[in-house]
Amino acid sequence: RTRKRVCKFVVAGLFVLLVLAGLFVGRKVQAQKCTDQESRETLRKLCEDYAKRKVTGKLCPDLCTAHSVIYRECLNYKKGKKVMLADWNSRKVILKSKYGLLQEYDSIVSKYVNDNGIMSTSKPDMANFLMMMKSQLRTMFEVEMPDVAAEEFVHKMWQMPWKNNAAMNVATMESLWALLQQDEYLMMQYFQGNKHLPKIYGSCGHFYVMEYAPTGNILDPQFFSFKTAKQVGSMTDWDKR
Repeated sequence: RTRKRVCKFVVAGLFVLLVLAGLFVGRKVQAQKCTDQESRETLRKLCEDYAKRKVTGKLCPDLCTAHSVIYRECLNYKKGKKVMLADWNSRKVILKSKYGLLQEYDSIVSKYVNDNGIMSTSKPDMANFLMMMKSQLRTMFEVEMPDVAAEEFVHKMWQMPWKNNAAMNVATMESLWALLQQDEYLMMQYFQGNKHLPKIYGSCGHFYVMEYAPTGNILDPQFFSFKTAKQVGSMTDWDKR
């Protein structure tokens, strides 16, 4: 009987420890999770930068002016990249950026003290900027980039109208340069058109808007199964492929 009591106490003690450990881990994870307040503030600052013409992008008007990109919830941890679920024109999309603020990226604008002792700034000319863009890709893929026309190259890496040899303002350069510092954006944008990669619909500053692809959805056995008309109607663009 004594041995049985001891065993019961040990089992009960282990159970209590497991419960306490679970609560501790749960609180720890919850503390590291992003909050809606932080995410909304991040988007507010992004739109503030857009209003001040510090950033630009194809979807800035949708996000900041027309408000057709509607924030739903944050999906990231505080120390990770910023990932947000949103609705855009009745479809689910993901807003993503490696960092929350533009200032956290390396700036394309260099600062220096001029001959009069005054702090000045300068941006690269288009020839140098194109070289910097190609260098980013070369570093990413570790291969020489094909010799393509400047206009074709810019259009491949960004979804904004640009004519060959046209100058880019600081907001345009800063926005594009911030995107090119993100490996995931580089990879997906360069290989746009590949059915195995989510579509990128556009960007605003350092944030890009991509197709919603549920985690593990491709590997789900039901992905290959027959779907009724009702199920197809509720599917995302990714599901329909």
